[in-house]
Amino acid sequence: MKFLNQDFNMTINVLKSGSSGNCTVISEAGRHIIIDAGVRPELVRMVVGYDNAIIEAVLVSHDHKDHSEYIGYWIRTGVPVYFDRSVGMVSRTTS
Repeated sequence: MKFLNQDFNMTINVLKSGSSGNCTVISEAGRHIIIDAGVRPELVRMVVGYDNAIIEAVLVSHDHKDHSEYIGYWIRTGVPVYFDRSVGMVSRTTS
């Protein structure tokens, strides 16, 4: 696919979608953005090749456990995590 005269090959992997957890990994050129942190980090890391350095960011859509349960893990590992101020920090210290 071409976009602005540049080749790219984006993949979108929906790891889980539902009340027991939500997470999507968007990948392009060996770099990844994670949408929602509602699945075990080990599953996400398996998809991206176990290298946190190539995870550009985690974006949390809202503060329901099935979207934000593991946000604390990503914060502790140094991956930039983005969320609206309405996302509380209650579950972040234990995940």
